[in-house]
Amino acid sequence: MEQSISSYTKALELEPNYLKAYDGLIRILTFYNPKKPNLNPCVIANKLLQSLNFSYDSKLQISDNDVATFFQRCNNVISENVKGLNLDETQIHRVNTNELNCERHFQVFNVFNVIPKFCFGCYKVLLEPKKVTELFKLYFIFDNLNLKNNNRRKCMLEFRPKVSGNYKGYIYCSGLSEANEIKNKLDSILSKKIKENIPTTIKRGCSEFGIAYPQYKKINQKDEQLMEYNEKWSNKEKIIDDKLTIKNRSKQKVLKDNLIGATVSDVLIMRNWLAYAKKIGDFSYKKIVKEVTISPVIEKILSDYLLRHKKEFSSSPD
Repeated sequence: MEQSISSYTKALELEPNYLKAYDGLIRILTFYNPKKPNLNPCVIANKLLQSLNFSYDSKLQISDNDVATFFQRCNNVISENVKGLNLDETQIHRVNTNELNCERHFQVFNVFNVIPKFCFGCYKVLLEPKKVTELFKLYFIFDNLNLKNNNRRKCMLEFRPKVSGNYKGYIYCSGLSEANEIKNKLDSILSKKIKENIPTTIKRGCSEFGIAYPQYKKINQKDEQLMEYNEKWSNKEKIIDDKLTIKNRSKQKVLKDNLIGATVSDVLIMRNWLAYAKKIGDFSYKKIVKEVTISPVIEKILSDYLLRHKKEFSSSPD
């Protein structure tokens, strides 16, 4: 990690507009704070952000003003150190060292239209905020959430053409019982921390799998699931695995837990959230900032889906 940061910052000294180096550096800084002195603006900004503690009292609700104050402090750090920087991301992750290997699983699905065996044991707790202010509050809850297995989680914008909703939160679980346990814990936390009612449900695997195989997404709480893995599909999985390069195999990857607290990546993605809210007519963004510049990232992503998302938001209840 230390060597990678040193190499990226050296590349940026030689070529200050090298965007791939910025992207790589920003990603590493979500996992690791360098020990050696480094004068790169992103490294400096990340250290400053890590020192800003969100006031999180488990007994008090998170107010809109809490969100606005913290974001503005973070945004000032970015503006003062890394002006004009955008990130082509809309999801904030908190990951652990357990590799889910989702890229490989989707390759199996996309090539052969079969669901990998691993995904039959994958369950998620899905949270669906209605406004961007609620998405921010969910981010703070996820960042402070203490789970026995430190489950992977993310807050995101929804862009998939066949999937409804605008804002989502997911917690990845290794089985149905764990998903039920986490959902119950979350329901209790949400009732104390967020005034608005954020629906929570348990879903199986990824939405794309349930669209292709409707029985797969139906969850039976009392007995075996309606759809189980077809062992004939294992040959198709082997074809994909044989084609994967060594560096793409999970056992070769070096994995680390995300840092807790805001990072440069988090704040740049939050800016994209606010731009998206403005674009779809979710004026709750004004409770966080008065003015939002629509980033090229959001303009590009929304070009195909804007009308549908605007209609979804405008038709949803307050």
